[in-house]
Amino acid sequence: MRKARKPIPRTLNVESLEAREVPAIATLYGSSLIVDGTNESETLVVRQDGSSISVDGTPIRVGYRTESVLPTTRVSTVIVRAQSGDDTINIATLKVNAMVWGGQGNDRIYGGNDIAYGDQGNDTILGPRGMIGSWAAKATTRFGAGPAATGSAATTVPIEFSEIQATTR
Repeated sequence: MRKARKPIPRTLNVESLEAREVPAIATLYGSSLIVDGTNESETLVVRQDGSSISVDGTPIRVGYRTESVLPTTRVSTVIVRAQSGDDTINIATLKVNAMVWGGQGNDRIYGGNDIAYGDQGNDTILGPRGMIGSWAAKATTRFGAGPAATGSAATTVPIEFSEIQATTR
């Protein structure tokens, strides 16, 4: 008969993991491409190259699979929600309709004939003809506007095409 062996004591060790970043997420819902940023400062670039649309460095979820490029025929609208952080958003090459929400932070938004909401922070919004405005408040902008516009914390500056209207509260 064998003697029962003594169990060998086991020691558990815990190792710390490297820092984990949650990247931006791009999803196609119907014909709307939704790009959600994070609460960190980041650069979000949605580009149209001929007959395809892509999001730099971000795969696009389409149902249960991911794609790196979508044909423009599948996308009618692009929506970018940058969240918090000092973000740079570039949608200047898009020829489909687009809307951008800069979120909190000091954002830089580059666009074409699109709609941008700077939200809270000191945001700079640039259109195809250069700087449209720099705001230290919420700003609503329609890219493609004419001359530069600036505002202060008590000013909302909606820009529609080539017309600039400023409303002071």
